[in-house]
Amino acid sequence: MSDLMIESRIQRKKLFYVFLIGITIIISSIGLFFLIESIKPKGPGVNWEKPAIYLYPREKTKVKVSLSINGEITVSDPEYNDGWSVIAYPNGTIEGGYNYLFYEARLNYLEDPLKGWCIKYNFLENWMDIILIEMGLNNDEKEEFKEFWLNFLPKTDYYLIKLMSKEYLEINWDLFIDPLPDIIIRILLTFKPSQNPLKIENPVIISPKRTGFTVVEWGGTLLN
Repeated sequence: MSDLMIESRIQRKKLFYVFLIGITIIISSIGLFFLIESIKPKGPGVNWEKPAIYLYPREKTKVKVSLSINGEITVSDPEYNDGWSVIAYPNGTIEGGYNYLFYEARLNYLEDPLKGWCIKYNFLENWMDIILIEMGLNNDEKEEFKEFWLNFLPKTDYYLIKLMSKEYLEINWDLFIDPLPDIIIRILLTFKPSQNPLKIENPVIISPKRTGFTVVEWGGTLLN
């Protein structure tokens, strides 16, 4: 057998092995992709109603606000675009006649915390008067929360209420403020109607101290 034929066979073998390696890499990449997809958190998409963001800088300040959402913003006022850039004042007013930044969003994933509250419908207002202040809202913010949600929630016997965790928000619904606030208070609640009282452990609420440049956000969603 000539040297030329031997060299040709060697080249064909090399090409064959390169082909096999390429196929192996492709198959491995596809398998890895499906593995990653399979371990991603999955759950029903959910619409969040009227999240409101309040800004309280120490002095008149140009503030940039943006959200990183695992989902999409569906409504906003003022217009969100790639974020808000607004002039905010220490009393909470925002140039343009706003008291807060309003939006609604649909998230692709909803966590289900183990702890929460089961509140009788007729006691919802009293519960909000107490717990919202403990969570860090001032009286005006609390009253605006109540005005919306007490009218929005349909009458039922009980509501199972849960607070979204800081970890969930950081991964699925992060809030970015520039300049950086001294404190950010975020209260995002789920409301699920129930015909019967449910036993559930209440979460421990540590009341935040509002100091310096403070940002507050509240919102919620009604679950079936």
